[in-house]
Amino acid sequence: MRNDAMKPLNTVVGTAELSAWQPFPGITWVQCRTAEHANRLAKRRDARLVVRGMAGGYLKTYEFRHPLAWAERLIRRYTRQKHAANARLSARAKPRKAFCSAGSISKP
Repeated sequence: MRNDAMKPLNTVVGTAELSAWQPFPGITWVQCRTAEHANRLAKRRDARLVVRGMAGGYLKTYEFRHPLAWAERLIRRYTRQKHAANARLSARAKPRKAFCSAGSISKP
């Protein structure tokens, strides 16, 4: 038997900054309290913003057509990674100096 089938509707999983629950079978809402997670969720093609609030702190809730087990894996992955999925991992590359420039060539 699947893990999400055992959990009743509206059972909350996740952390204080990123949590999820199933209001209806097959529909999962993921709530985030940081802009970082909200930006990551907004970039997903299957996300739909359903709630936006600012009173009492940052809050956005997205709807996904996935089971709760999917949201548990997503939350585990997002809280483990501290950078966006498509973020640059290293510092910006500096331009290389030209091997020889016109001003550096000396005539004998």
